[in-house]
Amino acid sequence: MDDFDGIATLRAPALPGLADAVRFAAAAADDVDRKARFPIEAITAIKQAKLLSCGMPFELGGRGYRVSELAAIARALGAACSAAGMVFAMHQTQALVLAKYARSGRVAGLAKAVIANEALIASATTENVTGGDIGTSSCSIVTDGDVVRVEKNAPVISYAEYADYIGVTARRSPQAAKNDQVLLMSPARDTTLERISTWDTMGFRGTCSPGYVLSARTSSANLLTVDYTSILATTMLPASHTMWAAVWLGIADAAYAKARTAVRQAASRAPDVTLPQASLLADLT
Repeated sequence: MDDFDGIATLRAPALPGLADAVRFAAAAADDVDRKARFPIEAITAIKQAKLLSCGMPFELGGRGYRVSELAAIARALGAACSAAGMVFAMHQTQALVLAKYARSGRVAGLAKAVIANEALIASATTENVTGGDIGTSSCSIVTDGDVVRVEKNAPVISYAEYADYIGVTARRSPQAAKNDQVLLMSPARDTTLERISTWDTMGFRGTCSPGYVLSARTSSANLLTVDYTSILATTMLPASHTMWAAVWLGIADAAYAKARTAVRQAASRAPDVTLPQASLLADLT
């Protein structure tokens, strides 16, 4: 574990609590994947270190960390536990949307509440009937005074049952075109989930990613009225791919550390034999 610990902590900023989160993630990683359970130990430590909100603007109560710094954290967590890293990455994709589009107006209160409570945000952007095209929706927002409602049949919503909010995409109204979408940040207390499918996500079983019929009834203050097309182009797509890549790089860090340890152990058992892999790894370290 010494090699692994060194790589896992080296790749991230020296943030209070991050080393503890990495250690908790690493200690539970095998059990998380084997049992396909949520990485509660790591996420609890991440919340305690206030890392869920660290990319949010200073004026709303966050730390204003850049995407590169968030990616470094995701890389460290990914090296420790792929599921913990991916949950962090997916959450930050949604949090960065709030950081850009919820700085003022009614939705600023939503962003402040997310930060103050270190709330975990999941995402429901796909539908069974749209073929994986997140730029279109069949479901729609129904407005009734200051209340909005939506029902969405989603083939996957990662960690939905553990999230404090779920970002739900839908058509702006029942009359809107399928690509005229908005994003609703529905609180868990205002959301019901009916599980309709399972998904054995190899390597990411701890993300807990089955399909659901999601029903939400909540305040219109939780609705981002900006075109989802803009959110997708300016924030969600670039942020998600950057954060996912960071997690995968962390997984590669961990694989490299394990391989290096295995080769060194083999070399120590045969000190008079030069192993090609040992020579290669020596050149890289």
